[in-house]
Amino acid sequence: MVQTCFAKKNFTFKQIFLIMKQGIITTNDVLINRGVFIRSILFSAGAFMLRNYSMAATGIAPNDILVRMIYNNSGSASGYRKEWGLAIWIEKDEKAVLFDTGGNPETFWKNFQAAGIDLSKLSAIVISHNHWDHTRGIQVMMDKITTQTDLYVPASDIPEIKNPGPLVTIKPVSAAQEITDFLWSTGELKGSLGINMVFEQSVIIIQTNKVFLFTGCAHPGIIEIVERTRALHPGKNINLAAGGFHLIDKSAEQVQKISDTLKLLDVKAIAPSHCTGDKAIELLRSEWKEQFLEFNIGDVLNI
Repeated sequence: MVQTCFAKKNFTFKQIFLIMKQGIITTNDVLINRGVFIRSILFSAGAFMLRNYSMAATGIAPNDILVRMIYNNSGSASGYRKEWGLAIWIEKDEKAVLFDTGGNPETFWKNFQAAGIDLSKLSAIVISHNHWDHTRGIQVMMDKITTQTDLYVPASDIPEIKNPGPLVTIKPVSAAQEITDFLWSTGELKGSLGINMVFEQSVIIIQTNKVFLFTGCAHPGIIEIVERTRALHPGKNINLAAGGFHLIDKSAEQVQKISDTLKLLDVKAIAPSHCTGDKAIELLRSEWKEQFLEFNIGDVLNI
């Protein structure tokens, strides 16, 4: 039995073969400094997930992109505090982007420190939408940053920022745009929560002919966000859609329809968390099987 690091279960060689046969992943040995080999499952693009190991110990190659879930109400990890919200650290070489900042400033900073992140690499913060569970760590970052940082926020609903400081440039986002050479914003899309309108952007990581989509809450609809991603980057495979899908208030029939549509849109794998809802997550896990990935608090994806 092969132990995988990105999923909270074991895979047999037969299951790994079936996944590889579909062209989504390959396998590779990763040496960890604890003196053991762990067989990790990798995307065909070179992406794999590790749980709770020092990234310095894994021999990650230059130009790889590290994606770490530092705040989430899904999953558990040693040293992290689990609370409602979402924040993701995205890093390539000496440049990093923070996507959302969670819902509790104290918890956000505790988890930030637990992750062993080098704050000096931060060049941009992207806020998906102006809801408390994604924005309350903003002021922590305003107080802590030491380098020039751009803060990208939805133009139609800019969060209140009391003291951005001289190192922060606030950049309202309407249309899709390039944030760094490896990351795009989808631009703001209009959605709703109850009777309230929500303007939300998601981020897209680009690696050659493949893209990896990360959402905050997907209030505009995960299908609509995937369709926007396909329109922005035609001809590129969507290897992963991850983050909050906001299906917590959807019926089983609605979740099933969304699942089927994501497959029709040729999304290769999904990793829902946060506001997706426990029942929806279980249904999606059952439907997507090996193409369902666990990307929760403390988890790390290397693309």
